[in-house]
Amino acid sequence: MIRSKFIDLKHEKILLTKIAGSEQEQDLSEKPTCNGFARIHHFKRHIKDWVNDPLPIDPANRYFKRPDNEPQINVQVFQLPICNMNCWYCFVPDNLKNLSDKNSKWFSMKELVDLLEQNCSDKTVIDLSGGNPELTPEWPLWLARELKKRHLDEKYYIWSDDTLSTDSMFSYLTEDEILELASYKNYGKVCCFKGFDDESYEYNCKLLKSTFSNSFKTLKKYIDYGFDVYGYITLTTNNIKNIEIKVASFMDKIQSEVGYYFPLRIIPLKIFQFTPTKGRMFRNTDSNVAIKNQDIVIKVWINELNKRFSSDELKQTICDVKIKD
Repeated sequence: MIRSKFIDLKHEKILLTKIAGSEQEQDLSEKPTCNGFARIHHFKRHIKDWVNDPLPIDPANRYFKRPDNEPQINVQVFQLPICNMNCWYCFVPDNLKNLSDKNSKWFSMKELVDLLEQNCSDKTVIDLSGGNPELTPEWPLWLARELKKRHLDEKYYIWSDDTLSTDSMFSYLTEDEILELASYKNYGKVCCFKGFDDESYEYNCKLLKSTFSNSFKTLKKYIDYGFDVYGYITLTTNNIKNIEIKVASFMDKIQSEVGYYFPLRIIPLKIFQFTPTKGRMFRNTDSNVAIKNQDIVIKVWINELNKRFSSDELKQTICDVKIKD
């Protein structure tokens, strides 16, 4: 993967997706913002027939000193037009992840913040998404520096959606840069497990089973550097045989290799069908089964949490869950 195709280190620019006019726009409830290069995502806490999702609502509101338990926040989302995964349920169409000149444009952080200032009158969350923004660890660092330079860091909270599929941060940032980024109080990371075992991982994102174990090591590195880290997990699978054992084994691994309480910082994502997924689901004949199976797995997930944690521990605001033991 040639990084110069999506990050310009010399001029500190990032290639960003143009969402306006794309197939993805059909699924949006509001028109794209920031000249078509951002979209509003309405993050809702309460999801029908699913667990509550406090991300990034609670971390952002904690930073902005707003009340906990708000039902929704609206976030400005920017997307990197490349990904190293091939998740069949991804809401982004494939042509927005292929670095096409027709669907993307280079931005400096000054230009990006200028756009935000034109579109945001109140305190706002900036979601660095994709594609896979984990491929460009410089992006949140450069953005945080620009916000701080312009005394806007108290107005904007940076949130990045990472996949735990690369070690880019530790390969491309210096030790001092990693510590600098980790020290920003207006930055939070959510790291998504694309499955609960190597089989579901390979099925969901099409990476080799052998790379699944690296996810735990990468997450532990983020924690050790002091990042405010949270987790997502996708529970779609085409095989629910021994599902109780599989989910229990995942939590065992999290507790032993990452942190005893970290399962309480992981939120299962409910997978829905979007316009771009229809074609992939047509080709992936058991994907409808996988979507139905997540309703079985979530019950196992909840039951396993109840076995491991007290009612008081389960009631904690996600920001208050200990990262380190």
